[in-house]
Amino acid sequence: MPDTIIASGRTLRGEIPFVAQPDPVTIVDELRASLSAHSRVHRLIDLGHYWVDLATGRTTWSDELFALARMPIPADSSPGRGAAAIRCHAHPDDQERVLADLRAVLETGRVRHIEYRTIRGSEPIRWVGMIAAREDDASGKPIRIVGTVVDITERKSAVELLDFNARHDMLTGLANRMQLHERLSAVCFEAHRQDSKAAILFLGLDGFKRINDTLGHATGDLVLQAAAMRLRSLTGMADLVARSGSDEFAIVLDRGTATDAAAAACRIINAFAVPLRVGIRDISVSVTIGIACYSQDGTDTDSLLRNADTAMYHAKRSDRGSYRFFEESMHAAAVRRFSLESGLRRALQRRDLLVHYQPVVTIDGHLIGSEALVRWPRNGLLFSAADFIPVAEETGLIAQLDAFVLTEACRQNALWQRRGQRLRVAVNVSAHSIARPDFIESVRAALSESGLDPALLELELTESALQADLTGTARKVAEVRALGIGVALDDFGTGYNSLSVLRTCGFDTLKLDRSFVSDIVTHQADSVIAEAVIFAAHRLGARVVAEGVETEQQRATLADLHCDDAQGYLFGAALSPTEFERLIGVPILPGTLGRVA
Repeated sequence: MPDTIIASGRTLRGEIPFVAQPDPVTIVDELRASLSAHSRVHRLIDLGHYWVDLATGRTTWSDELFALARMPIPADSSPGRGAAAIRCHAHPDDQERVLADLRAVLETGRVRHIEYRTIRGSEPIRWVGMIAAREDDASGKPIRIVGTVVDITERKSAVELLDFNARHDMLTGLANRMQLHERLSAVCFEAHRQDSKAAILFLGLDGFKRINDTLGHATGDLVLQAAAMRLRSLTGMADLVARSGSDEFAIVLDRGTATDAAAAACRIINAFAVPLRVGIRDISVSVTIGIACYSQDGTDTDSLLRNADTAMYHAKRSDRGSYRFFEESMHAAAVRRFSLESGLRRALQRRDLLVHYQPVVTIDGHLIGSEALVRWPRNGLLFSAADFIPVAEETGLIAQLDAFVLTEACRQNALWQRRGQRLRVAVNVSAHSIARPDFIESVRAALSESGLDPALLELELTESALQADLTGTARKVAEVRALGIGVALDDFGTGYNSLSVLRTCGFDTLKLDRSFVSDIVTHQADSVIAEAVIFAAHRLGARVVAEGVETEQQRATLADLHCDDAQGYLFGAALSPTEFERLIGVPILPGTLGRVA
């Protein structure tokens, strides 16, 4: 029986080694199968390959590479010799760069990764990534350039999308803060290098919070998009428009002078006088603009942005729907405001604030209560509420401040209550606090923790605190009164909707604003208005407290008009608890007790 060959190369009858002779036909078939398999894989992954014979200059492409280049396959599989192979499909703007990279591969022998665009007629541009390497013979002589080419269009698109998203605001499509900083930095560099001008406009939409609160955030987003479109239509191609914050935008004017900036600001303000079309609504939104110019207002990105923002803030405070150029005094004011805000935040955290009490008396001088007024001891001075309440409102600290005063006033009045001294204390409440969902609960908590009789607490609301949501506030006023707490309408007559407020909300007390009291003796109109208010309040079942009574003549006139109560320097300024206690039990308060800072 002849020997039987198996895979190990051994025989069944012995250990005689052998070398099997391959079948030439089988080898060719295997090679063809292998090439076919490679070709299928290359087609699946859009991978083409090529080689360049350095001796002849002949370039050979695989079928897949012709497909990537969107070119027909010639009989010799060659797109051309030398540079022609690149120029026949690469984008004209990329050709020289690709050829330079290939020459570098030939000269250095280092592998290179090259990305470029391919173009074919009117078809869309596509991106490809090429790997190029040099092959040498045994002696080290370069003989060919070989490599692969793959379609990277989708990866490029994804990268471009990521880059766009990183540099643009997702809601409006405008440049975001990162791109704003980059562009402004470049503009400052060029302005310095060429000794030229530049300007930045910082814009804020006026009353945008009101739009969000009344129409909803979805409508607010549409307003921002409409505002962005309008800004884009008003600026030149060389100008950058960016969304800097929630309702704030910035425009960079490259080489823009102060005159150019003022003209642009006027153009924008006038354009926004026309309502924005938002869905089925026309919404009126004005803009306020602050302007900073290179180099007088700053030579770097941060200072120009900060100063333009500061100028806008000052414009908003003085005249919304206008523009202001930055002035150095504004920076000093901004520093003072920041210092005030920081100090107030610390004072609230450490409970370093004081509550003083201004006497409230019957019109003939009998003490019946007080108004709690917050004071801030700082740097050896005692600051009144008027010095820091605006900052508290702008920075969102007002609700925390309200809570402090309410808690402290309830605690102090409960202490007097336990001593048998029943006096009503009035506490001011801001619009921010009323709007909080937990407002009623916070009032209940202050009463519960202190043990104060609800009848000895009165909450004072201003007309401005009622305007944002009159119906909702009327409901909360009713809930407060249901607890047995009094409610007063402060500064009555200074708003636009005083009578509407009176009709909608029920009040226990109306406080006649000092503007009607100061000239009540000499101006008949003030006397007539005061008499009408007193009459209306009485018919509605409310008492009237006259504010700012400073002279006996004013008190006497108010008494003749049947005013119920009064407060003012005639009866005493805001006093510390210890000083206020000295008034308790005094039958009739004498004239002016002296002003307290």
